[in-house]
Amino acid sequence: VSNSSVYNITIISMSLGTSELYNGYCDGNYAGSPNITQSVNNAILKNISVIAATGNNNNKTAIASPACIRNVTSVTRSNKDDTPNAGSQSGNNNNLTDLIAPGSDITSTSKNGGSESRSGTSMSTPIIAGAFALLRQFKRLESNKILTPLEIENTFKSTGRYITESSGLNFSRINIYAAALSLQNPVVALISPTNGVRTNTSQTNFTCNTSTDSNFAFISNITLFIYNT
Repeated sequence: VSNSSVYNITIISMSLGTSELYNGYCDGNYAGSPNITQSVNNAILKNISVIAATGNNNNKTAIASPACIRNVTSVTRSNKDDTPNAGSQSGNNNNLTDLIAPGSDITSTSKNGGSESRSGTSMSTPIIAGAFALLRQFKRLESNKILTPLEIENTFKSTGRYITESSGLNFSRINIYAAALSLQNPVVALISPTNGVRTNTSQTNFTCNTSTDSNFAFISNITLFIYNT
């Protein structure tokens, strides 16, 4: 965090976790020593995304720390065919576990040299970290806007493909292309008539305002949903 400006650090990726698991945010009840919650919060204040693995002990109601810290983007694992992985851990609500990414038979560098195939949430986590870096760089180059960690996380949540875990909860498997496209979309606001208000006039003009911070976005069409009741 202290060197973020010197080395242009924007992502912290942690493929690690405690054996003690949590079914809720663990900010004030952290098993690790020392408690790194404040360190995570300091990173977020510097606009550094913190990504961590949920763990691999086949628990669908609790996850490891530091993934359970509120400001951490927690990552669980899917298979390459977009099915949930039975061995990965995911929380008992959609807030505790944030995103899902492939983590089965991922080719990576080996500490012994060359490459090897590994599986686990520790393989899903750097995929998410790399995706965060790409989306942040894309928006900075496209419109000189620096996205916050929460903006990036929410963009991936809203644009990914939902995978249903055995717990019945849906988690968003990231889609970088869809996320990038969504950030270019202009924002359209209905000015008149007031949304949700009935009008009895035989002819009504609709007025909309649109805005964007993108240099490339444009309006191709606008859809109005009108309920004649």
